[in-house]
Amino acid sequence: MGEWVEIGTARITNNIFPLAHIAENKSGLNYGDIIQWVKIVDYESEESDCFDINYVAAFSDYCEDYGVGDFEDINDENAFVATYLRNYSYADRLDQNNHEGLVSFTNNPKSVHSGFMDEDFGDNVMVVNAAQDDNPNRNSHNNPDLADNSRTFYKDYIPVLAGETYYFSAEVINVIRWNDLNDPMLDMYIDYNIGFNNAGTVSLSQPINLTEGEEWKQMYLEFTAPANGIVTVGIAEVSDKWLGNDFAIDNISFSCNPPVWQRANQ
Repeated sequence: MGEWVEIGTARITNNIFPLAHIAENKSGLNYGDIIQWVKIVDYESEESDCFDINYVAAFSDYCEDYGVGDFEDINDENAFVATYLRNYSYADRLDQNNHEGLVSFTNNPKSVHSGFMDEDFGDNVMVVNAAQDDNPNRNSHNNPDLADNSRTFYKDYIPVLAGETYYFSAEVINVIRWNDLNDPMLDMYIDYNIGFNNAGTVSLSQPINLTEGEEWKQMYLEFTAPANGIVTVGIAEVSDKWLGNDFAIDNISFSCNPPVWQRANQ
């Protein structure tokens, strides 16, 4: 997997910031290295700026994998949640105080919530104590305009190449085992608005109902990019009740290769 490499600071008054000198920099880049994307960050200005990119000399035609699971190697839980999750917060425990809309990372769901299943998964998964629309702690309570955003708990923005086929996948399980409560219902989607007249949404044919007592299930989308650009990928909990709609998720991936399932039966 590639990584972002900082190559220097471009002052807007200079107008041009060539990349040809990068081999002379101590930036980890050399002549002949593949550059797939150029990212511009407004670094230190105090006022709004306008700029454009007039010419990119080369564009690498290869497919790159993006994934955020497994969850074994997360060093800063709060930073991870702030980057990838929407309207959710990290907590060590999911059963204390205001416990709706929280996530934790553990190998055993019962270790973070006394009412969750007691099973050792071997390595860490993300356990989600989901909020929902009929709960006033949910952002969309009495505000339907926010419903779509608040239902999405995972979201990322990923570059794609025209004509390449990508596979968006995850593995999920219901963590409730003690009563006939509301089951979680999960959907996943890819939103795109790239190139000329290439806009749309790809989602599951129907949300996955995570029934109590069932084992890990697969979530999976296949998407062929119509143009180069950035797509939005998301996973949403879309049930209409909050009590019982809690789940664990693992191995979230957006890849150039079909998923290799780690937990769900094929």
